Amino acid sequence: MAHLRRRGDLLDWARRGADVTTSWAFPEAANAGRFAVEVDTGSGFGGRFEVAVPSATLAPGVASARVAETGADGRVGPWVSIGAGTS
Repeated sequence: MAHLRRRGDLLDWARRGADVTTSWAFPEAANAGRFAVEVDTGSGFGGRFEVAVPSATLAPGVASARVAETGADGRVGPWVSIGAGTS
């Protein structure tokens, strides 16, 4: 799970570990994997790319984006989405 924030074309997030699922106040847990980011430009989610840090720059025209943690073994966790103009 993650708390997403979008400011213009910048998307960033704070992870929430499985052991502290009820609070955003704890620091981010270590991430051995990466993060998968998908964008929607009006025709559904696609255009997946991966990042090693909890932020990404979105191309102009992205209506919404979603993020999931990718484990070291390649498995993708639950997706969290955010629309345009939201924070």
